[in-house]
Amino acid sequence: MLSSDSDQKLDSVDLDPQRFTRTWYRAGLAGILLFGLADHFGYHTNFNGMSAVQAMFNMGAEDSLGGAFGILLTMVAAVLAWIGVIISTTSPRRRAGWLGVAVLLTAMAVDDAGHVHERIGTIFRTWVESDGAPLWFPSYAWQVVVAPIYGLLTVVAARFLWIQLEPRPIRWAPVGAFFCWVVAVGIDFIEGLDAHAAGHPYSALLRAVDLREFSLRHFDYQPFDMLMHYGRLLEESLETLAVVLFGAAVIWLLTEALAQTEFRPVAAPKP
Repeated sequence: MLSSDSDQKLDSVDLDPQRFTRTWYRAGLAGILLFGLADHFGYHTNFNGMSAVQAMFNMGAEDSLGGAFGILLTMVAAVLAWIGVIISTTSPRRRAGWLGVAVLLTAMAVDDAGHVHERIGTIFRTWVESDGAPLWFPSYAWQVVVAPIYGLLTVVAARFLWIQLEPRPIRWAPVGAFFCWVVAVGIDFIEGLDAHAAGHPYSALLRAVDLREFSLRHFDYQPFDMLMHYGRLLEESLETLAVVLFGAAVIWLLTEALAQTEFRPVAAPKP
């Protein structure tokens, strides 16, 4: 709340962590469900052969409407985390924790918008394979270079939120977000495998369960392509859910911090 030496009555805003967090959580889940349904009913619709329209509904791609929604959520959560950094003036350790959360979310937003980790992976693979020997890693190369960095940042940020939110049940939100990201990376690992490699999980599933008639009738896909698409859909949905959970913890903690913070406008120096 702003403080002033004048007698002017100041406006006040009630900061309810539970209400703000619930609103964020519901909006995030509604968006995931909406874009998941848009993928199912929009992406598989012909639209008179207009592939550009289909691409907008392809939740499995980061350049779709669903991908833009996930990036927007990440950017909002990042901005809120930077506010946490700014207002943490009395505790260097708390400020460092907020900084870790802000850096993680900012890096994720920039990464998703610019496809940074994919391009770093391509550069790394090209460099390693310049002598003619193939990269030893069987999937996407970014998981060798970038994934460990993101993993470390996520653990640090989740640990900070876990400690700061004790003993509230919301402290489990960043833990859930971490496991969502782990599963999403696992799905991405499967996606990057050679489709003809022995022991490919999707090929093994199709050998055990015949999905050819189902996939052709409902999606006009080959079974393997159907599994790949819905694997990407699940991956992107989990990544967005992770941001929703992480952002919920950020909003709760920031709302509590703002309720205990006094803001004083500084008068501009006279010329």
